[in-house]
Amino acid sequence: MTVKRGGSEELVPFFPYFLFLIFLVMSSRQTKVR
Repeated sequence: MTVKRGGSEELVPFFPYFLFLIFLVMSSRQTKVR
């Protein structure tokens, strides 16, 4: 992960975190369904 000030690369570290959040939501949904 490369973080450069004044660039869109600052969003790189946030992207994996967002995916992890979606994964948690999907996991919780699957648990609720069953």
